[in-house]
Amino acid sequence: MRATNQLLIFENHGEIDPRLITTLGVNVKEGDSPIGYFGTGLKYALAVALRLGCKVTVQSGLREFRFRAVPTQIRGKEFQLVEMADSADEYLYKPLAFTLDLGKNWQAWMAFREFECNALDEGGASRLEWDAPEPTEGVTRVIISGQPLVKQFFEKKTWQSPRCQPLIDGESCQIFPSNGSRNLYYRGVKVMELPKAPLFTYNVLSQLKLTEDRTVNSAWDSQIAIAAAGASAETAEELEVAKMMIGACQQSWEHDLDWCWHGVNPTEAFARAVQIRSISFPATTSSSALVIARWAFPKMFEEELEGCQLTSVEEKQLAKALQFLSSRLNVKIVDPIQVVEKLGEGGGTLGMAKEGKIWLARECFARGTKQLAGTIFEEHVHLQLELPDLSRAFQNFLIDKLMGMGEELQGEPL
Repeated sequence: MRATNQLLIFENHGEIDPRLITTLGVNVKEGDSPIGYFGTGLKYALAVALRLGCKVTVQSGLREFRFRAVPTQIRGKEFQLVEMADSADEYLYKPLAFTLDLGKNWQAWMAFREFECNALDEGGASRLEWDAPEPTEGVTRVIISGQPLVKQFFEKKTWQSPRCQPLIDGESCQIFPSNGSRNLYYRGVKVMELPKAPLFTYNVLSQLKLTEDRTVNSAWDSQIAIAAAGASAETAEELEVAKMMIGACQQSWEHDLDWCWHGVNPTEAFARAVQIRSISFPATTSSSALVIARWAFPKMFEEELEGCQLTSVEEKQLAKALQFLSSRLNVKIVDPIQVVEKLGEGGGTLGMAKEGKIWLARECFARGTKQLAGTIFEEHVHLQLELPDLSRAFQNFLIDKLMGMGEELQGEPL
């Protein structure tokens, strides 16, 4: 079939510096949101293409570079060393500093994605041609022949985010109708597969750290972005999406979505939707969504958070915990303490600090006085020092406090 002779061409304006092909650890991308890198990623993609049997040519203006792999021995082991020929040097092949083992876990679509993102980030695109174009001044082209990558041109929609209007267009993340996959996208490009099928398709826009194979380094960062987008729901249409997210069944990825992150600031409309759903369907409403709604709008939940009467044992536990904090840690708890039956469906939340008050779930007492004292201490710190959960500042405070306790025990400073 003639299609097997088609050439895959990635083209963008500007002329790539050949050192970006030959030098590891270089990234000079322009723009605010690059995905690919004219650096390590380009070399990975090049090695993968050659390993799959493709031929690769790079045009930089009027110069042309060709690539091949040749066997070489290193400490008795054979490698396929990548070599490059430069038209300015009469196409004399010279060895580069990497082999075909670079990107050994990459698949064909990942190499295609890298070439494509490099072009897109520079304002370019990809296309298929029957014949290779002549080198053109002011233009960079990567020209590839070989079915493993050529066929990826027809399948690239599987790793590109939807192009339709998002259901929620948040600053941190866009939420689209499900495209039937488990793909998670970052700025329009697939970066991981979720462990469960999601109800919606997510395209994260806020900054994520990626590994060298362009997958998400920390899944928690993407959860924060998605939760922030869902919690920003205002309109009736957006709230329908949010309601589905907070009421997702166990088979859906959203069922395990943690909404309790610093920086996730729910709208009043979102909090009201959570409150109404928790009354009608308490067993299937996300407990963490309920927690952030209560944190943000405590007055909305005043009746639900009505204080409960402590038993005599619980009163002794509380007195003992406060005495321990005062005598052993020199922490005087002056904040009002309110004990309620629960702070979230399922009892997952033991305490929270809001409106100048420490809120404690009754479950905290059942877990022992040590747990009770620790929870009171944490919420006291949040109130008095305004240090948020999961923050470096809170971590540093705890470490400093621990070191100070050690100094007091030995009776002299470190």
